[in-house]
Amino acid sequence: MIVCSKCNHSNPEGATQCENCYTPLFIVNPMKPMNPYSNGNTPDSNLENQVIPDSLDSLAKQNNDKTIAHELDKSDTSTSMESNTIPLDKESTVAFQANSANEIPIPSVSLFHVNSGIKIELPELSVIHIGKPNSRINIELDLSGFPNSEIISRIHACICFENNNFYIKDLGSSNGTYINHIPLVGGNRHQLRSGDRIALGKEDKVSFIFQMES
Repeated sequence: MIVCSKCNHSNPEGATQCENCYTPLFIVNPMKPMNPYSNGNTPDSNLENQVIPDSLDSLAKQNNDKTIAHELDKSDTSTSMESNTIPLDKESTVAFQANSANEIPIPSVSLFHVNSGIKIELPELSVIHIGKPNSRINIELDLSGFPNSEIISRIHACICFENNNFYIKDLGSSNGTYINHIPLVGGNRHQLRSGDRIALGKEDKVSFIFQMES
């Protein structure tokens, strides 16, 4: 877990922005090499203690690592966009299994459509995908019939229930997801609270108020 230095919120590994207060997260690399002369010694004074690696073996290892990395890059670029949905499916499955094992009841929540005044009761599922019908992922919240739905991606975002909290995550949409008028960084999620304003796409054309039933 990565703890935010501003609000002390615990964020999942790999997060670059606090899902609670949007503060950028900076991770200090404990493996970063230190300056060998920071203790005041000179290069000459440390010369007898230095270990000189076999330059040929080191060079061969570096070239081998670069070759492996190049092959991995080639395989990544050859995959289609559909392959990018696989981690999302796995994440959804893990979240569903975790909640099923713990038998945590999912609270009743809804989305109030600001533009039309329509209230949408969300299904009591661990993961709710938001978007429009497509051949890759089942969409639990279909917004294809809503005004300005052309700015919504087919796989736009998802709302997840985990550890007794609700989170929203953008799934690589074209026009982005905004929480209280602040853009949600790709790959990060935001913990939802009752009253949060969710805008799917720019210019606040498709907006909802997240509501938790008391």
